[in-house]
Amino acid sequence: MLSPKTPPPTAATPLPVPPPATPPPAAQPAAAPPSPGARRAASVPQYLRVTRWHDPRRDHRSHDPRSAYVERFWMSVLGPSVVWFLRLIAREFDSNPAVDAHLMLDLPLTARRLGLGFKGGRNSAFMRTLDRSVTFGMARRPAGSADALEVRTLVPPMPATLHDRLPQELRAEMSAWSRTHDGFELSGGETRLLASCMLNMGHGLHESSERIVMLGVSPDAANQAVAWAWADKVHSRPQRGPAAAGPLTSV
Repeated sequence: MLSPKTPPPTAATPLPVPPPATPPPAAQPAAAPPSPGARRAASVPQYLRVTRWHDPRRDHRSHDPRSAYVERFWMSVLGPSVVWFLRLIAREFDSNPAVDAHLMLDLPLTARRLGLGFKGGRNSAFMRTLDRSVTFGMARRPAGSADALEVRTLVPPMPATLHDRLPQELRAEMSAWSRTHDGFELSGGETRLLASCMLNMGHGLHESSERIVMLGVSPDAANQAVAWAWADKVHSRPQRGPAAAGPLTSV
């Protein structure tokens, strides 16, 4: 029996229908990680701060990168691109004495000057040249600096551990060279005399200087000797006065 307080049953009231659930946003594809080439390109600076690598223990017995010793013996070990890179750096320091502290090297421009490929990546021909110069001790990277390089402007004698990399005929030639040239040094007077002989033989100024450098003379000393020899040659020429008037002849 129903209680009088209980309301009479009525038709069931329909429950409210919830709105349709909003579909979740479509998942965005994850950004692709940068390719190894892009990461390498981003890590290569455009400019490299280059300083001289001073090595007091070896510099007094070392050779100019433009010398015959480096071209004859180190070329087959370092490769031509490293030798030309060392020569370029030495020439830049010699021709810009005001920037002796350091050079700001434009990497793309330097690569073009050397005829090497450079696309901004670590695997480019030019960057491999820099890496090879470090591998063989011609350059080194200061700790904690990715945009700096110390480069030798004087190449030390080749260590015995690398002699096996030379062709057989060059090994014998190097032994003879070491016996002949150890302690050999031209005096200032001998260098000037040599420069005078080269100019008198018809060699040009630059050619004479380069030939003297190949004998182990520093570029500065060679240039000074050639300049002195040229001035001496000009001043020693006989002064030619006006031609003497000849006898008048009848027509």
